[in-house]
Amino acid sequence: MPAPGPATVRLALVRTGIELFGLEHTRDELFPVLRSAEIRIRPPERVAFSMQIVRAYKGNSYRALAQGNWEESIVCREVAHASGPMTVYLRVPTHHVRDCRLALKSVAYWGQASSLAWCVGVYPAAPQNSEVAVPLRSLNVSHPIRQFFSCVVSEFRDTQVEWSEVMPVLHMGKMDAIRLEIYVWPMMIRLKHSGGTILRRCSLEGSISPTDVSSRP
Repeated sequence: MPAPGPATVRLALVRTGIELFGLEHTRDELFPVLRSAEIRIRPPERVAFSMQIVRAYKGNSYRALAQGNWEESIVCREVAHASGPMTVYLRVPTHHVRDCRLALKSVAYWGQASSLAWCVGVYPAAPQNSEVAVPLRSLNVSHPIRQFFSCVVSEFRDTQVEWSEVMPVLHMGKMDAIRLEIYVWPMMIRLKHSGGTILRRCSLEGSISPTDVSSRP
């Protein structure tokens, strides 16, 4: 993926919210806002994908790893390197702007802890629909579609997802709160070879249906 999907953004803000404001405040005040917030994601100007060989350590449990009982192995992992900033547009009620601003500033990684990210600024702005990722079903099928990059992303099932559904470790639940959907990104393949792929941001203008730019059914 050239950038995190909507569910990744929501879960990252839940995580940082717990670290900043505590479990109860995040659950009772922030989570109801984050689960229903309108989210748009503008990818970086360029993104390069490549396969990297990394050293990994495997254990039967977290306790075994903590005690140093692990096996060393070599694994291949696809990584993404971005050129230019990524923009997350988050629409929330005015009285929750402060909490969301602090949470956004505290995000240090998206998805996997092995990634690296930092916030360069939080300010009011409106997204341009042609510059953000959209669901495949939002494309205008009557218009010729160029070879835009697409992939499967995760999103919350709906705006009524319960706290217990996204906290399975605490509540021993199942992640029924997450659904998968194909998203089209405003990016096209600039270069591709056996070692990797380079994507460059472009415009989706003319390919988006004017009546459907929502990320929800």
